[in-house]
Amino acid sequence: MSKIKTEVAICGKNYTVVSSETPEYVAKVGEYVDEKLSAILDSNGGFTTSAAAVLMSINITDELFKAKEATEHMRKLIGQYIEEESRQKAKAQTLQEENDDLKRRLQELGGNV
Repeated sequence: MSKIKTEVAICGKNYTVVSSETPEYVAKVGEYVDEKLSAILDSNGGFTTSAAAVLMSINITDELFKAKEATEHMRKLIGQYIEEESRQKAKAQTLQEENDDLKRRLQELGGNV
């Protein structure tokens, strides 16, 4: 995929981002960074932009790690659900086979099914 240049504004300063992502996606990322950095600067007037950027990086990394952890937890749950579904399908198949066998035996004995 080709690289695309997209302008984003963060804390009033324009940056050119070169990415293979769509301009809409890069703009969305830029807006997120701008919101996070601006919030830190607004709530901590004594922070330099560099200090706020470091704190923002820590906060975003924390979000990333928690999202990865939640994703892994969901994958494990889905795996467990799939395993349980397989067990239930096998159980249902066994019960169906037993039911079919009992019907066949009943017919052999002259019963109506």
